[in-house]
Amino acid sequence: SALLSPSMSKTFFESPEFIARSITQQLEKLPPEIDRIQFLNDIVQQLKQHDSKNSSDENHSIEQKGKVEESYSNHILLSNLRAQTIPLPPKLFASDDYPFNVPDTALNIHFSEDNKENFHTLSHATLEKIIEKLTGPNYTDDEVVEASSWLIHCLRMVSSLHRFLELLILRFHGPSMSSCPDMLHFADESSQIQTKTLLVLKRWIELRPYDFDDKEVCNSLTSFLNDTDPDIASMIQNHLSRSRLKSEGFQVSMISDSSVQIPTRFSKLDVDMMAQQLTLLEFDMMCKIKADELINQAWNKNGKEKFASNVVNSIEMFNKIVKILSVGILSEETMIDRSQAIINVINLGVKFRSLRNYNGILEVVSCLLSTPIDRLKLTWELVKGPVLDSFNELVELMTPKSNSKAYRQELKTV
Repeated sequence: SALLSPSMSKTFFESPEFIARSITQQLEKLPPEIDRIQFLNDIVQQLKQHDSKNSSDENHSIEQKGKVEESYSNHILLSNLRAQTIPLPPKLFASDDYPFNVPDTALNIHFSEDNKENFHTLSHATLEKIIEKLTGPNYTDDEVVEASSWLIHCLRMVSSLHRFLELLILRFHGPSMSSCPDMLHFADESSQIQTKTLLVLKRWIELRPYDFDDKEVCNSLTSFLNDTDPDIASMIQNHLSRSRLKSEGFQVSMISDSSVQIPTRFSKLDVDMMAQQLTLLEFDMMCKIKADELINQAWNKNGKEKFASNVVNSIEMFNKIVKILSVGILSEETMIDRSQAIINVINLGVKFRSLRNYNGILEVVSCLLSTPIDRLKLTWELVKGPVLDSFNELVELMTPKSNSKAYRQELKTV
């Protein structure tokens, strides 16, 4: 019986290691009564005949035959064949164009706890090895979603977006028949690998749909969708469209001056109501900030409106609140009304503290220590007693001295 069909022989012949591995696996399956030496000789003769028929270059034929025979000598020991004990050859390294299924070593992946392979104990790993593990059989869908979320948030620190997408696409399609000795292994698990690869891609789209605005990433994704199953392509396209709409809904563009209404009279301010409303507004904005927006000071660099839009919006909001408070105090016509406005703003900070809104406290402190307010010396003389003590406590709480020690200590009590 022929091990390789005529239509496949030429493809396999380009990879001698694959031939050796396949023949070894085939030999294992033979019944004991079959002469393994004779079987192996028949296969070699068959490949020689096929090579002589199809190769127009004699030198090329001799070189390829030598590679095959060398591969046989490396992976099949005749003494073991005679004893009918045929070990599988050692697992070969993945090819350059399919960088997965490389044997685990201390250099490409390491877990901090022995015998506990999960992403909570991962010490270090290559990106290829992480993708291989994520899309392999050892993790549930929920674990894949959790681990891929962590990876995607840190993605810009370890890889380019385009490289990550290319690796996912390569993992989805699997190795070519001529390039990887693990093709049979991949075929057995291809459905599971492809499902989990799509799960990682969908999670990426959910968390960072704007990454796909990058030209290289967009072109690679488009090419992938054009080459894959129409149902899968439609699902990915719809998911990307929905995620983009959702992201646009969450990312408030630069806040207009009318977003927060200035009270008519700060001397008659409803402190409790304003503190509650501002806290709710700021809480909503803080919740929209994604972890990757805080990496490498993205809010201070070019493209900050795209890559750290929620942080930028929060900063804009902070500055506008400080401006509103300052204008509210200065808009009062008399010194007594201005002093009452200052007292109300201080009480606003005290209320923020009870609500655990430390961003609001910093807005109050920034307003009252700003030059336009601090220079109102006569007005400040009317602010006395417990109210002034409360203000000094707020200033001490938010001081950056000793790496914001007072603030950090208070956070421990929250």
